Amino acid sequence: MLRETRWTLVGVGLLMLVAGGVSIFSRPARELLYDPALPAGACSSLGCVFLYRLEVGNTGREPLEQVLVRLRAPVLATAPIRPSVRDFGKFDRPAEVSEAGGVRTYALGRLNPEDRVDLSFVLRREARQGLDHHPGDGRAAAPVRTKPARSCSGPQRAR
Repeated sequence: MLRETRWTLVGVGLLMLVAGGVSIFSRPARELLYDPALPAGACSSLGCVFLYRLEVGNTGREPLEQVLVRLRAPVLATAPIRPSVRDFGKFDRPAEVSEAGGVRTYALGRLNPEDRVDLSFVLRREARQGLDHHPGDGRAAAPVRTKPARSCSGPQRAR
């Protein structure tokens, strides 16, 4: 009975893998993933301070010539420390910054395969409301869009 159940579960898992279109044996030519980490912060009688990190990475086989990260400009206008852009979170990376229509765009430049860029910034408010990811407070610092400057073929989670 246990053997039949195990092989049934293996069969269902393989069927789901094939039906889902996921390949564990190949990498797409172009794929950009991003991970908005939960903010780290603290509150006191003087207000709240939160550190936000957005990690962007090229998980495809080919380089991405120009990667753009767009964030809401009014939210970043209150940042007490200028946002930093770093390769692998350690080395400063030059990034062109532009602003139009309430959106601040960080042009990260070329991302080679396996490259990761970490964009971090600090926000301060009088109260916790609107700074962290608690239900009901909106997405004050959520990215507007993170994408390669030209379209990617294949799967892409950065939308």
